[in-house]
Amino acid sequence: MCGICGYLHKDSDKIVNKEVIKRMNDSLVHRGPDQEGFYLNNNVAFGHRRLSIIDLSTGEQPMFNEDKSIVLIFNGEIYNYIELRDELKKLGCNFYTNSDSEVILRAYETWGIECQNRFNGAWSFAIWDDRLQQLFLSRDRIGEKPLFYTYWNDTLVFASEIKAIEKYGVPLEPRSELLELYLFFTNIPGPDTFYKDIFKLKPGHYLLYKNGKYSEHQYWDLPYTEEGRMLKNTKQVYEEFEYLFRDAVKLQMRSDVPYGAFLSGGLDSSSIVALMAEQSSFPI
Repeated sequence: MCGICGYLHKDSDKIVNKEVIKRMNDSLVHRGPDQEGFYLNNNVAFGHRRLSIIDLSTGEQPMFNEDKSIVLIFNGEIYNYIELRDELKKLGCNFYTNSDSEVILRAYETWGIECQNRFNGAWSFAIWDDRLQQLFLSRDRIGEKPLFYTYWNDTLVFASEIKAIEKYGVPLEPRSELLELYLFFTNIPGPDTFYKDIFKLKPGHYLLYKNGKYSEHQYWDLPYTEEGRMLKNTKQVYEEFEYLFRDAVKLQMRSDVPYGAFLSGGLDSSSIVALMAEQSSFPI
């Protein structure tokens, strides 16, 4: 878990305030106690709090490309970053860290906003492209990692938590009409939140801000599966589930911290899957 925050003034001549982004970032210290980092460029400000998970010695953020025209802040983990890094190296990309963060950066340089379709992971990230004067926010397919935003006083403000948006100076006005919805679902479905004009970036969606306008787009949705076909091919469904489950566990144990914990306990990913299967009534 890490924390990201930032804001972008519509007026390119309105210079950002470091004290403001520092105040926003400090409110997220519990999400990333290991490091903090900032990016300030005219009307754009980014803040990042890091919890070191992959590539503990490097991978500091914000992270830049060689000419510093593209900058990234990222919360989450890209599970297939090794495969993507190998693919990007074959395409001529150079890497200076072993982090999944740099894979996002190089993937964006190579494929643009389509890069998010290649990621297997849980993420929320922000990329400022100074060449295009474009802000790109993305959230993972299922919405495991949070990302909130608002457009207030001609400024787009975003963060991992609403409290950081409040620290920018945005007033929190409760929407009492949503109380019944919250009590029924125990949450408020996106894109709404309990506060007026503060929104969640929906799972499987991205937001682009350019030329003083922002737009939200869907890049992924759950694929349709015919229930009848699943019932007729039960054996195939179980086999595919087992393959996907084992592959997901294997990929998600790559991060330095949990993998080290498993090694110290003498368990590999296959052992963990077997133990979980023993405790489950679902035949995998």
